Amino acid sequence: MIEQFCSRLPREISNPMYNEYYNRLKEINFILENRDSYKHLREYRRTIELILSLSVFYKRVIANMDAATKFAGTVFNNSSATAIKIGTYNLTSSEKNRITAIVINYNSLIERYSISHDILTTIETKELIKKIKNLKSKLDYNENNNNE
Repeated sequence: MIEQFCSRLPREISNPMYNEYYNRLKEINFILENRDSYKHLREYRRTIELILSLSVFYKRVIANMDAATKFAGTVFNNSSATAIKIGTYNLTSSEKNRITAIVINYNSLIERYSISHDILTTIETKELIKKIKNLKSKLDYNENNNNE
């Protein structure tokens, strides 16, 4: 899954994402295989991998883009600046708007599937799998109550 998120990113960004993803995936697989309270989630392994990919992508890309656009918006609204230099890159107002649209689309995607920012920002893998388990229980409960 992570490959699709990283395919168009520079290596200096994608390599740490790959490393984090695969290290955390090993932990998740260990938990799913060795903890009885999580074994029922095995059949949702692909979904868990997707959520993990979304989490790593959020942490390494989306959160940084969101922070940059919020900062840029403040600067552009309160000064006559036409760009903000980030390293060797100049972030302009129109680029800020395009990046803001990307962040909005990402947020609407995760919202559509009831994935909270709380899940995406979870650093500890054990805590992430626990939150996924709780989300699954909540969705099952809602589905059962809607069918009655």
